[in-house]
This record gives sequence, C-alpha cells and structure tokens, in this order.
Amino acid sequence: TSLNFGQMLKELVSVSGIRITHLANELGYDSSYLSRWLSGAKTPSLRNNSNLFSKISDAIICCSSNTGLEALLQKYGCRAQIAGADQWGNITSGTEL
Repeated sequence: TSLNFGQMLKELVSVSGIRITHLANELGYDSSYLSRWLSGAKTPSLRNNSNLFSKISDAIICCSSNTGLEALLQKYGCRAQIAGADQWGNITSGTEL
C-alpha cells in the first residue's frame, strides 16, 4: 500500500522516537502545524519540499536509535550512507554501513 505524506511522517516519527516538538523546532515550524501534517489535514507546500525533506531526514537520522533506524531501513528495503569526514573514502572503497 502507498502512504501519503502524513502517514509516512507519522511512521518515521514513531520508528525514530523523535518528539514532535523536537522535530518542529528542527524544521522551524510550530508543533501544532506538524500535527496537522501527521493527521493529513495539511501538507507542506511544494515550493519548500526539497529543503524540507532534507531537514526531516537529517532530524530523523540524528535522533533515531540505531535499532529504530535499522528497522525503518529494513521495512522499506533501503540502504543508507551516513555522511561524515570520511564519506568519500567509504564510497570509493565500497564500505557497507
């Protein structure tokens, strides 16, 4: 089944354990506004999606427990490359993270 934006965000918040208030602060939004996203009553404007999705990913990854992030990646069959000072070395050497 496909998920809409609110459903996916709700799942990310649930699996990561991040608090809505923390995510709202990271994104620069009021938590009540994020609650409307989670309920499906509102969706982010298309104008800001690229930057917003990047900020959401950063906040989720930073605040997730390792097991929460691993479960999320496995559920959707994803792989992640976490950036760092040695990212280029990891990419060129084929290191699996």
